[in-house]
Amino acid sequence: MTIPLTRDVLRACYDFLNECEPFNKWVLPDGDEVAFKVARGKSCWGWYEFKDSKHTIAVSSGMVGHTSSLVSTMAHEMIHLHERNARACKPGTEHSPAFKKWAAQVCAIHGFDPVNF
Repeated sequence: MTIPLTRDVLRACYDFLNECEPFNKWVLPDGDEVAFKVARGKSCWGWYEFKDSKHTIAVSSGMVGHTSSLVSTMAHEMIHLHERNARACKPGTEHSPAFKKWAAQVCAIHGFDPVNF
């Protein structure tokens, strides 16, 4: 059995994490200020995009089927959102040194495997 992904489920997951450390210290936008999409591909767990002044987080139902993978994927994409807001993105790099530092924090706090994160 897999968890059915909807935009509302994605928003609820985002809102939950946004109340937890370290996300609650990062001043991320509220869930109603982020567009959530359910993707269907099997090549990417999720993605974050900032376009036309709008944050978008997508999670693939083709890759994410359990609560644990949903929460870790959402946390990963929220780090990308924070990275963008902190202007820590480096052109041409998918995971900047700042991303890796924040990912290590998130993995330590939430018990995610940093190798798979």
